[in-house]
Amino acid sequence: MIPGDIDDAPGLSPIKSEMREDANVRRWAPAISSKGSIVSLRLICCMMLQQDICRTSLAQLMAILVHIRGSRPMWVNQLPEVVRRKRSLKQISENEFLVAWAKSDNFFKAPRYWPARIMGAFRWRLIPSPQEIGAITMNRHPYMSRSAMLPHIILLAYCHGIPVEGISKSTGLSEDMIYDRMYQAIMRLFTLPSFVVWATGTNFRKATLLPGMLEALGENHARRENLTKLNTSPFRFERRFLTPWVESPGIRTYLIYGTPKKPRLSGRYYDRNLAEARS
Repeated sequence: MIPGDIDDAPGLSPIKSEMREDANVRRWAPAISSKGSIVSLRLICCMMLQQDICRTSLAQLMAILVHIRGSRPMWVNQLPEVVRRKRSLKQISENEFLVAWAKSDNFFKAPRYWPARIMGAFRWRLIPSPQEIGAITMNRHPYMSRSAMLPHIILLAYCHGIPVEGISKSTGLSEDMIYDRMYQAIMRLFTLPSFVVWATGTNFRKATLLPGMLEALGENHARRENLTKLNTSPFRFERRFLTPWVESPGIRTYLIYGTPKKPRLSGRYYDRNLAEARS
């Protein structure tokens, strides 16, 4: 398992999405259920293949891609397994865009900068890098509606080093539409309270919580448990817990400008295999 993959929030019903809001997308129906974790690499491969390979484990996907590449790149920390999923190997080996990505210098390397045309989607001067958004484990938060899934996975593909041209040709969407979907995905992230709190980079081990913030965390034992979760990852919270923080201009401003900071990628819940390109 890649570090940072954790089980999703419980109590979520299975979703089957066919991405029919874009008539040009040929097909794609990966089953996403509450069993197991949402894995970025698996969903990216499903999108690029336009086929469902959800039964292929993350470790096997990495093993297949490294096998196609010929050797493990030094920036990928995970030691690949022996390839056992021969059908998945055949599927991926026949996809020119995944093969080109696996063999390129951009394999699991996030671009250093965002395209200028999507910068307007960011809010409150919070601009996590492609590496940060690509690597952080968000659980199910970006996938709570069918219409949000394809834009977010397109965004993840870009963050993992797949060029816009390759995403465009794989999905059947124009490059302009790919940029539009990335813009939509970022805009939607800023509607997710956990994402906004994470993007502030607040070090909750050192930060003083305002009275209004403490109320949202409950009392006594529940508050202690929630503080522990908050220190590890805001994405471990359901939407309702952190909504009052983000909707309060005072608390939001305090989190952005008034709290001690830490790297956005810290702790356990992120993918250490995703590096950042040098240029």
